[in-house]
Amino acid sequence: MNRPLQKCFALLCHEAGLPPPGFEFRIEALKPRRWRYDIAWPDHYVLVEVEGGVWPSLQASGKKVRGRHVQPQGFLDDMEKYNAAQLVGYQVLRYTPTQILLMDTIREIHTLLERKKPCPTCRS
Repeated sequence: MNRPLQKCFALLCHEAGLPPPGFEFRIEALKPRRWRYDIAWPDHYVLVEVEGGVWPSLQASGKKVRGRHVQPQGFLDDMEKYNAAQLVGYQVLRYTPTQILLMDTIREIHTLLERKKPCPTCRS
């Protein structure tokens, strides 16, 4: 997820009254894996992944190119990453770069954050 998209998303979250999101989040419980999750609210155990490369694009050579997420190995790697997060208690939402800036998406995230409020006595 690129910086301009992060800034726009953070502003939308602020305007919608959501807690500030973290970016490029690593889950300590998954070490030694070094996966980074695009957007996170660790206290709520909520992650958001932005799936780029869904639509094919043309290179200067005229060749159609798809992103890593929709290539067979990339797809399998993402499944492993998302399942690992789920197994340690996180919920993962997935959106395209266009969807991440929609108010419907912000409402969905808000709904999930409300359902997964942090437990004040569960902090380590």
